[in-house]
Amino acid sequence: MRRRYQGGKRTGMDIFLDPCLVVSDLFLEPSSNVQEDGNVVVVDWARGASLRDFVQACANAELVGRQVAFLVSSLTHNGLVLPWNVHLIGFSLGAQLMGFAARRLARTYGLKAGRLTALDCAAPLFEPRGLHPRKQDVLYLDALHTSAGTNLLMGHVGLRKPFGHVDFYPNGGIQQKGCEGKGLTCSHQRAYLFFVESLSQWTRCRFKSIAWAEGCRFFSGKRCGRGPTTGLEFGRMGYFSPSTKARGVHYLETNPEPPFCKE
Repeated sequence: MRRRYQGGKRTGMDIFLDPCLVVSDLFLEPSSNVQEDGNVVVVDWARGASLRDFVQACANAELVGRQVAFLVSSLTHNGLVLPWNVHLIGFSLGAQLMGFAARRLARTYGLKAGRLTALDCAAPLFEPRGLHPRKQDVLYLDALHTSAGTNLLMGHVGLRKPFGHVDFYPNGGIQQKGCEGKGLTCSHQRAYLFFVESLSQWTRCRFKSIAWAEGCRFFSGKRCGRGPTTGLEFGRMGYFSPSTKARGVHYLETNPEPPFCKE
């Protein structure tokens, strides 16, 4: 990855939030294990994302999403970006932002981004209104659910329902292993930590997942069954998710500490 924009390369977009700096640095670091030539555009909206006024931050997410869409459209019309090579990545509220960006890009500019990765997409104020990234706005939407639920006092702040082409629910998607007694944000933050490890340790482990029965909801408290054997039942959570043909709801277990990937 280059620090200077190179037209015509694969372009990734990453939300700027303090935790997601880890993701951005991994792409930008010359010594990174990521063997891809392309560009990374970091969207710095730290001031607008302040959780001191979450309601305003939610409104700001839609506004900044429109600006991201305008940027992608401008780069496309100037021949610097191929929209199907654009990868939008967002964590928490940033995942909602990228959902707004993808929607604006598709509906206003008639362009579909190649991929959107939603890392434990924020649920408060959004889920009751049915707001989330939509797979019809992009060519491929993968979602990680690590703190799904509605009990904010328990740190359940991520969207529960599946909304992507493939939705991964590691450890059931509610409480992550190793997060017991480690604060309300531990399970939520595991989403970007898993994604980072899928990049940094990609030669060692794959975050292999298994498809589960249609209609399965891990957060419902009911036992989930394995889906039908179709040859497409195995997936790969994280950056290399498109390397498989996995679709639907997927489950996997992780280790409680780094390295999180089991297989």
